[in-house]
Amino acid sequence: MEVAKLTMKLMANTTFEGIAREWLRKMQNRWVPTHHDRIERRLERDIFPFMGNRPISDNLSSSRFNAPSQYSA
Repeated sequence: MEVAKLTMKLMANTTFEGIAREWLRKMQNRWVPTHHDRIERRLERDIFPFMGNRPISDNLSSSRFNAPSQYSA
């Protein structure tokens, strides 16, 4: 496999979005399709734009709870 492909695969498994998409795949058989689709849409709309490309180690820090102001109480 090319270095670029390996790099992309590694990045996909170390970003918040990569881990979340892996979780969605694992949960797909446990949920009804409408629930899976709703969760996926919400992640794509509300979470991935703000923290999807960040390394998972960054998201595990205390800053992970800094939600956009539209979602803050």
